[in-house]
Amino acid sequence: MIYDELRMVFAEREATVPPAGPVADRIAVGVARRRHRARALTSGVAVALLLGAVPVAVSGWRRAAPPATPDAASAAATGTPASRARLVPAPPVAVTVPVSPGWLPGGLSPAAGPTFAEANVRVGRRALRYAASPSGPVEVELIALARPSESETRPGAPEEATARERRNVRVRGHAATEDVSTIRSTALRACLLSWQERSDTWLVVHVVEQTADARLDCGIARRVAEGLVARPLEIPRPLRFGLVPRGLTLALTGLQGDVWCDARDPSGSNWQCLTIGPGEPDADLTTGTKITVHGHEGRIRRDRRSIDVAVPGFLGMSVPVYLHLSDAEIVRIAESAILPRPW
Repeated sequence: MIYDELRMVFAEREATVPPAGPVADRIAVGVARRRHRARALTSGVAVALLLGAVPVAVSGWRRAAPPATPDAASAAATGTPASRARLVPAPPVAVTVPVSPGWLPGGLSPAAGPTFAEANVRVGRRALRYAASPSGPVEVELIALARPSESETRPGAPEEATARERRNVRVRGHAATEDVSTIRSTALRACLLSWQERSDTWLVVHVVEQTADARLDCGIARRVAEGLVARPLEIPRPLRFGLVPRGLTLALTGLQGDVWCDARDPSGSNWQCLTIGPGEPDADLTTGTKITVHGHEGRIRRDRRSIDVAVPGFLGMSVPVYLHLSDAEIVRIAESAILPRPW
């Protein structure tokens, strides 16, 4: 029942390098495609976060690097003063959802915080998800968009739906679209409620229920929407960089880590990104260059297309080859990371 856009992005892009194209469109279309599959509600089975299942977190956001130059392929293990100047403090970034949930169903509590939170800074999409457990009876997602998106607000009909209905309603004094589907075989019902809250903000409330009730009812989604309060809610960022290479800007952030991309390429046509996410507890330490990060053993693995960093139990990083960072610089970045638990 519980789906995770990030996990699916990473899983789909880990095996192959995605084609070039504007990052905003690519992310929006990719998320919409996965969201459409999620709304089809075919599995009804929880999935473990991939970020905790691969050595390098969020590596799926990496595009192909240009062929490594001799300097990049044989980067020195120590940084020069000039190279050290390339690392700068990551500027503080506060990303917020403009409203907060005032009521949630099924024993969910706004005060407990979301179980999933993500902000795609480049396309202006922010999402919060609340669920009691990965296989709980109800899940609520609140999405804020900087601009309207047909794929978000008017998704296609789920192929497996037993019944489906779309209707025009009023929410919080605004014209809204309500889209509800049921799947009898898996006893699931999904409702998506979307509307323009103000000139620069579109809101979506998406509720998925495990229920034998086959009525096309959106009562829970409507109550969540009407209960929203005008109090901005900051996206939590418990795992993030303290230092980043000069010239990168934040592209994606949330509970699972940070993605920083080249600021000179706002369209994202050939973007290369630095990523950080949770570290796999039993990551392989038998290959690669041995490093020590705050007293903990890790590895740097370099190839022609990527530089992957693993510090088991603490963090995983993916570093673009084109940045030409030395091992010492990579260790400095890793040591600067802010983690949800102490080093």
